[in-house]
Parts: sequence; C-alpha cells; structure tokens
Amino acid sequence: AEDPWVRLDYYNAQSAEAKDIYREHIVWPAEAARDDDMRCEHPKLQPLNLLNDAEAFLAATCGQADAAATRRRLAQEAEKAAPQDGLTVYVLSRMPVERQVEALARRYVVMSYTRHLRKRLPPATLRTHGSDSKLQGFLRQCAVLVAGNWVLRSSFAGFEGVEECIREILLSLFAQKRGVLTQQDFTKWQGVMRKASGCSAQVIQEIVRGVAEVDQSGAVRLKEKEDADFMRRFPKVVDEFKEWWDKTHRPQIMARFQQLTAGGKGAGKQQTQQQQQAGVEARKRSRLAGEVKEELAKGAMSLPELRRAIQKRNTSTVIRDEELNVVLQNPSNDVVKVRDVYCFGRTGNEANDKFRTVLHVLFRTKDSVTGREIADEYVRTHGEPCKLSSYVTRNFIRELAEKMDGDTWVLKGLMTRGAA
Repeated sequence: AEDPWVRLDYYNAQSAEAKDIYREHIVWPAEAARDDDMRCEHPKLQPLNLLNDAEAFLAATCGQADAAATRRRLAQEAEKAAPQDGLTVYVLSRMPVERQVEALARRYVVMSYTRHLRKRLPPATLRTHGSDSKLQGFLRQCAVLVAGNWVLRSSFAGFEGVEECIREILLSLFAQKRGVLTQQDFTKWQGVMRKASGCSAQVIQEIVRGVAEVDQSGAVRLKEKEDADFMRRFPKVVDEFKEWWDKTHRPQIMARFQQLTAGGKGAGKQQTQQQQQAGVEARKRSRLAGEVKEELAKGAMSLPELRRAIQKRNTSTVIRDEELNVVLQNPSNDVVKVRDVYCFGRTGNEANDKFRTVLHVLFRTKDSVTGREIADEYVRTHGEPCKLSSYVTRNFIRELAEKMDGDTWVLKGLMTRGAA
C-alpha cells in the first residue's frame, strides 16, 4: 500500500515559526560559541572535520573528485560505526534524564562511563546534568560498578528471587576478580549454583550471556574490559563500591540465597520449574518495558501501533496485547493514556511537562482543539501565559495530534478511524 499523504505547512521568513528557528538554531549557536565550556558538548559547536591536506584541497578546487570521495567515504564509515539501536539523540532527549541513563544501561547492560554513557547522552542533557556527580547519581539507581564498568542491576534486568541472587553472586565475583574468571573458577561457581538452586543449565547460561563472554583461553570475561581510565579518575567511587561489595552486598546476597534455597531439593521439581517460568516472564516484561519507553519517546501511539512497532524488533517471538497492557499499566513506567493513545507522562523538564499536561487534559474530553483553546487552558491551569516558543509547543502538539485546516488539531487516529 502507498504511504498516506501528509499535509505540509508553509511559513515565510516573517512568520513566528521561521523567526523562532532563526533565533534558536542559528543565532544561539553563534552566541554560545563564546562559551568555551560548551564547545566540547554541543554538536553545533564542534570544530569542522576538514581534511588537513594541501594536495587534496588543490585537487578539489581543480575539479578532481578524489578529495570529495574521501570525505564521503569517511563520513559513511563513521555512520556505519555509529550504534544502530534506535536510541538516537532525538529519542533520548524526549525522556527524563534518569530515563535516558536507564535506557542506555538497559541497551548496553555492561556500560563504559566515558565511551558509552557520556558519548551517547544528548548535548542538552550534558549541559544541564553533565557533571560527573549528577550522572553517577542517576547510574546508581539502575546500575552497579564492576571492574570500572556500570552493570545493569539484576532487578532492572528482570531477574527475581533465586535467579537474581545467582546473577548478583556472579557480579560480585567479577568485581573481586577484576572482570575475569578463570575457566576453573567459573566451572566451580556454575556447579555450586546449579546444585544449590536446582536451576537448569539454560537459566545459568542466560544469566552469564547477559553480562559476559568466553575468550579463546576459556576464561569468562565481562563484555567490557576493566575500565582503567574510570578507576584512575574516580578512585573514591571505586573504593566505595569495593567496600560495598565486600562488606555489605556480598554477605547480604549470600544470606538471601541460602534462605531461598534452604528448601532446596525438598521444594520439588514442579515448584522449581514454576519459579523459572516466572523468571522468564519477568525478564520478558522488563525487556518490553524498555522497548515501550523507546517507542513512545518517538510520539504517542495506539496499542495496535505500539504492538506492530515492537513486533518488528522481536522477529522470533509473538508480542501480545495482554503483555503490553501489563507494561503500560505499571505506574513505574510513567505512561499516560489519552483516549486510545499512549504517551510519556513526564519529560523531566518542568516547563515542557506543564504544557503537555494541558494537552492531555484537553484531548481527554475533546476530539479537536485550536491553538487559542490550548493557550487559554494553559492560563486557566497555571495562572500565566505559556513561555515556550511556538516551535517547541508545536512539536509537543504533533506528538499527540494531527493538524487540520488553519490552527485546528485533531487527536491522533481519529481521522483514520473516521475514514474506515
């Protein structure tokens, strides 16, 4: 089927929209370039990537294509090397900062602070929350430090009960052994865990594959090698986590593991299988929660649209509405339902969230609204006019609605259903 027609709007150079883009995207970078602290963060303030080659320059001015071809090749190689996981700067920028950090931690599972986290966060996030103390504060909520890398917490990875304990014990060993377990140490750990817990080899391997890999010598290593740079830059953080692993967390997790496996063999094979099946379902929900957040960061979606988008990511398993409903209705995922569409409830920016809340209230009771109605409702709700630019507010409206004639906006999906 052909793609549907899209209505385009024309704005001349004197319109408020064009002036807003000129101020925010042309004038602002020129003014901000005077601030040396920002040059290393904002993409518009990066130095030009030019070829420092006199012969290539002369060749280009004389009409030879070699220099241009080289630049194109380098740009294509850089584009291929960039992560293709859907977590673009645009998608991340629509999430609250703590959600951005969590989304990246879920994506990498074992994450380098410098090479992964700081490199992938949007420039605006680095400007407002880019200090090491703030970012590491967000990291502590969803990850733990192991061999200089940040590893997604077991509870965030969807592990519960005995399986959570097994994974935490494995991480504690990696923390103790600087990210590398010999084949002998790993075999011993695996045997003890299987005997004590009754978990199948498949469950143990799933836990290991999530955080580690086997090298040519047969040793088991974290997916990221020990981050010596982080350990050198933040020795206090490293010492803090070393003490936490050795004196607090490892004793606690071992005591809990022993308590959960005290019934051990007497618990029965059927109960063990039920626990393992419950663990599989919990991990699936955890994975779905991350994918739902990433899709809704692109814009509001109905349940069928969301299911189709997530199904494309999961070619080997069937995504059902019932499973998505469980994720969407979980308060911790901060999803808001407006009639038949779902969207993010909070972005982390107070001014933006105040405007989006007004939109949610209006579209819950109306099929269509005008820009004037939105502005009036904002004043009634917050006691003052909205200070966001028209460029910003229009983007938030498009997240939830489609534009009709003039200044009228209709809730997403209503026109399609009407046509059907």
